[in-house]
Amino acid sequence: MDWDFLSFAERWQKDASAYQIAVLVPESVGPTWDYLLTCQRRDMDFIEYAINQTRCQVSIDDQQIAIMGMSDGASLAMSMALRNPGIFRTALVQATGFFHDTAPDTLKPRVYMEYGTEDKLFGPDTVARPTRDRLRDLGCPVEFAMIDGAGHMVQEEFFGAALDFWLGGPVANTEKFKKSSKGRC
Repeated sequence: MDWDFLSFAERWQKDASAYQIAVLVPESVGPTWDYLLTCQRRDMDFIEYAINQTRCQVSIDDQQIAIMGMSDGASLAMSMALRNPGIFRTALVQATGFFHDTAPDTLKPRVYMEYGTEDKLFGPDTVARPTRDRLRDLGCPVEFAMIDGAGHMVQEEFFGAALDFWLGGPVANTEKFKKSSKGRC
């Protein structure tokens, strides 16, 4: 990959501490998520396993789980949130290329969606706004941001804006996150 996974994960340690949240940072086995290429579930099964293992080690409020992704990861995150809104109440996505629709009459995740005005892969008028409109047509509450001058790469400001959307800003009370009472461990 053209980015450093360890640096990315370490960067999340700062946000996890500031927001008092648990952050799980999975990486696809191949160059992108297998579901997007082949409709296989190996990566999604790993994400499910990792979430359940995290629940065993960290106090998690199951009503407040969000999923985040960038580019292909955003497409997978958006699809997973739409297909599993009882698990992922919020989707935080940057440069979503596409997503698989949810079934009608299900819960709808809240969505924070961001694109760059100079994104050559997923342009504002060809992908960004139509994707936003499609999500709204499905009944998802969407907060949409276009970052002036930004391209396809995620901007550092995305992380804080997305987390603030999800949580309403950094939290000071660790009691907000209670241990799940569901017997998964």
